[in-house]
Amino acid sequence: MPWFNRSVLKKDKAENRVIEFTPTKFDLGTPLQALEYMEERKSGSDFLMNPVIQVQTGVEQLQKENIDTIAEGLALDKIKEIQEDSYKAGYELGLDEGRNKAYQEKMDELSEKINNFNS
Repeated sequence: MPWFNRSVLKKDKAENRVIEFTPTKFDLGTPLQALEYMEERKSGSDFLMNPVIQVQTGVEQLQKENIDTIAEGLALDKIKEIQEDSYKAGYELGLDEGRNKAYQEKMDELSEKINNFNS
């Protein structure tokens, strides 16, 4: 039997067997040239790397992480701004309501004293 016939399973045998091959993944890290490319892109280089090469070298993942970091920073800045505005508005509202309440209480107290003085 030739070697290529042994590597192919017949249908009845294939249904009874589970065959799975998971290739070993070699994580070589991001090459120095890819990191240099990222630095040049930051400084405004017009060179564009092929998308397939970006995936292989890990540049695509670095770019996604960079975008995520920038987006997270912008979101945190916006949340901080909204929170500060809310605290400021709440403080001003509380201060205004407190002043009005204190004014009303003093006016009531003075009215009562005037009524007691007149009677």
